[in-house]
Amino acid sequence: AREMLKYCMMYDTKIIVNSDAHFSTGIACFENALEIIEEMNFPKELVVNASIDGLKYVLNDTPRLRNLKY
Repeated sequence: AREMLKYCMMYDTKIIVNSDAHFSTGIACFENALEIIEEMNFPKELVVNASIDGLKYVLNDTPRLRNLKY
């Protein structure tokens, strides 16, 4: 994960943080991911699901949703 984040920062690539849960007890458990992001000083602006603006970025960048009104 750290290597991938290093390249994402280098190339200004946005990411989405999730729990990758395989069981219901792991849903929304982001502690490990957030710890790594903080440790690496990963820019919050590159985390798509850290803000409403990030969500709008994804929706507007999807060709079939470009005309969606908020």
